[in-house]
Amino acid sequence: MVLRILVMATLAVFVAAIGPGGSEVEANHCSTLVTTLSGPAIGGVVPSGRGGWRGNDLCNLGLEMRVEIRDVNLSNGTVVTFESCVDATTGRTFQRTLTLSKGEASFQLRRSDGDSVPRCDRGNLVRILHAGTVVLSGTWCAPVVTKCP
Repeated sequence: MVLRILVMATLAVFVAAIGPGGSEVEANHCSTLVTTLSGPAIGGVVPSGRGGWRGNDLCNLGLEMRVEIRDVNLSNGTVVTFESCVDATTGRTFQRTLTLSKGEASFQLRRSDGDSVPRCDRGNLVRILHAGTVVLSGTWCAPVVTKCP
């Protein structure tokens, strides 16, 4: 009887921790990946960028992704495509379009906000493309595991 009460109490604490929008359990078991994006000069201006991804290895899901690019010497309103993180089930690469304003663009996805965040892995290629041409690229790196560029 005491064992049953102990098990039920432990289960109740675990379920309460999960909550509706994510959990401390998820956050405490996250992997963090970062990327530094670089590319060739466009009209004499060298573009750059960075990104970050947090996910949960236990549940094989992404919790948050953010990417920002700057100094992309293309016209305002130009659409570029972010691509990275191949889905192991479908084989499709995650893509997101970004519209440049003053050479900059960014996006952020959060599972807690209801966004679908892709699963990414260390070593996955990150690319920003314009009309099929790579403008910026990098690789997801785990700063806890190895020194990132």
